[in-house]
Amino acid sequence: MLIKKKEIALLLIFLSLVVTNLFAENYYFKRYDKENGLSQQTVFCAVQDRRGFLWFGTKVGLNRFDGTKFKNYVADPEQPNSLPNNTVLALAEAPDGSLWLGTSDGLCIYNPEKDTFAPFVSADLTIEGLIDNLVFDKQGNLWVINSKGIYCLDVKNGNHKFFSASDFFVPTGITVTQSGSVWVLGLDGNIYLFNPQRMEFSFYPILTKEEKTKHILLYRILECSNGDLVVTTDRIGARRFSPNNGEVKVLFSNDSQNNPIYIHTAIQRNKDEFWFGTESGIHIYQLDLGFIDHLQKSYNDAYSLSDNAVHMLLKDREEGIWVGTFFGGVNYLSNNNTLFDKYLPKDEKGSIKANVIREIHPDVEGNLWVGTEDGGLCYFDTKTKVFRALTNLKWDGRPISKNIQCLLVDKNMIWIGTFDSGIYLFDLKSQNIINHFCSENTASGLLVNGIVCFRKTSFNEILVGTMGGLYRYVESKNRFEIVPQLDWGLVHSIYEDLDHTLWVVTMGRGLFTFKYNGIHEKITVKTMPFISNYITTIFEDSRKRLWIGTEGNGLFLYDRTDGTFTQTLSKLDYSGQIIYQIIEDATGMLWVTTSNGLLHYDPEQKALSRFTTLNGLPIDQFNYNSGYQDRIGNIYFGSLKGMIAFSPENFIKASEPLKVFFTGFQLFNKNRDLSTGFSFETIDYFYR
Repeated sequence: MLIKKKEIALLLIFLSLVVTNLFAENYYFKRYDKENGLSQQTVFCAVQDRRGFLWFGTKVGLNRFDGTKFKNYVADPEQPNSLPNNTVLALAEAPDGSLWLGTSDGLCIYNPEKDTFAPFVSADLTIEGLIDNLVFDKQGNLWVINSKGIYCLDVKNGNHKFFSASDFFVPTGITVTQSGSVWVLGLDGNIYLFNPQRMEFSFYPILTKEEKTKHILLYRILECSNGDLVVTTDRIGARRFSPNNGEVKVLFSNDSQNNPIYIHTAIQRNKDEFWFGTESGIHIYQLDLGFIDHLQKSYNDAYSLSDNAVHMLLKDREEGIWVGTFFGGVNYLSNNNTLFDKYLPKDEKGSIKANVIREIHPDVEGNLWVGTEDGGLCYFDTKTKVFRALTNLKWDGRPISKNIQCLLVDKNMIWIGTFDSGIYLFDLKSQNIINHFCSENTASGLLVNGIVCFRKTSFNEILVGTMGGLYRYVESKNRFEIVPQLDWGLVHSIYEDLDHTLWVVTMGRGLFTFKYNGIHEKITVKTMPFISNYITTIFEDSRKRLWIGTEGNGLFLYDRTDGTFTQTLSKLDYSGQIIYQIIEDATGMLWVTTSNGLLHYDPEQKALSRFTTLNGLPIDQFNYNSGYQDRIGNIYFGSLKGMIAFSPENFIKASEPLKVFFTGFQLFNKNRDLSTGFSFETIDYFYR
């Protein structure tokens, strides 16, 4: 078979698109800037210390981040123990836990025990000027470079060495490899290896003779997992250097669009993938495939990079990525970024066109119908991951309400409950509204238009919770009738357990339960004694245990034998205020959405984990009655910023246990200065 050149070219383009799509990943960054407590927007450097704190050097001070808030350290002439210089360009942690800072004018040391700073002082050595490279070697020596030369500081014994630039070379970058070798980049285009026995440097050319005439700057050194070194430049991309044979290979000279690339920083994310921080965002490069992605700021996407000028990249112990930018502060990409699929409103075709997600309901094919509170009805294809907004739905010539509170997919119809316009009946075949039930139409039987929830019982009857009590749909009359025993108050949720007992959750009236066989006769409603009248949700797990979520009082477990409720998660156990939805996974774990994150609860071990925006969630606040688990175990939850989906089996435990550190001390409601110390014999304790 003959294939024309044009066909071959088209085939190659197609294959390249397929390969790119295979490795495509959605990146959702959390931004931290001055509004979040960062002292200044320009971030030059970062380090994670042994206690887990993250430190960020900026143009105006040093910042310590504890996972929740920033503590700022800035220069203060009236405080002798404050930061000597505000512009922090380099950071390195010493073996003893002290933090060493390179600034725009010298070197200083931070004492974490006393929370104080001191400039580096030595009787036989002075280090002045701009310092933007610091690294400790395997022996605990600190290597410092600036335009004057290379300094090797024995910080423990005070024995220091200086390699003058005039006698050796002008250094531009430095690293210490896993084997302990010290490699230094030179302004002359070479890379140098330090020989500690002979106290000298041997060199290998990175740039060609022609390139050396163009004053190209070698900027950073990155050690690969196989021992090779990646050397970045200011104009011609990156080179790969093999210490074993001195061979130099060009990784790339330009970016994927053949534009010159200025690299500030680089990290190796995994065995084959490198991230390069540049003036034009982050370029992601794989050794076998080349460039696979280019991350940049998008003005319509709050989860993109906050700025394209990337000066710092750091991979933390949990494999999260921290990005320091020149104008946009810090960006954080959680290692759990890929665990949560996030469907966020964007100006892109196929994305969801709403923020506030309420009901998530499957159809017979496994695709999802999503009711939103600010964008109406949406359809989600679970195979293509594409949304379609049904924005043109009308009844009697007028658009239907976009504030949807609940959905019920029943046969070829969808019942749509709205906040202020009653119930619409949507025909799946014609894709049109075919009926409308509202208080204005007395024949409908509804006395209120605020619809909150639906439930189709095992007896094939549709119950409706409203802002004015509980209704049931009488199909033979095509109208709704109110349940007399529950004819007022907001019915928030209706649940049928495995014994066919119906549980009615109300806001302000508590919890009700009744047996109902589908026959239109008077039913007996039982009021359940409960600690809170503000109940949000109820769920029966695989062991027939009933879990009840509240607004402000945590999670309760109901004991059927004695009719008692036990508080399993109080408001003191976790920082969430409202419980919205409960879903059980295949292993018996409970996934609980709250107003302050997603909880993972082990009922047997009574172990609790919490996921927040730091773990890759788009927002910490979820929404009422918004959750669904599909046939293969994937879980979907709605929030105030779109929808998330995840597979519980993909979650792993943290690689190391959390430790507790005191970051401050208050005595009589006043912060005490730890640097000066204090003492007391007793503290009087008063109680009532």
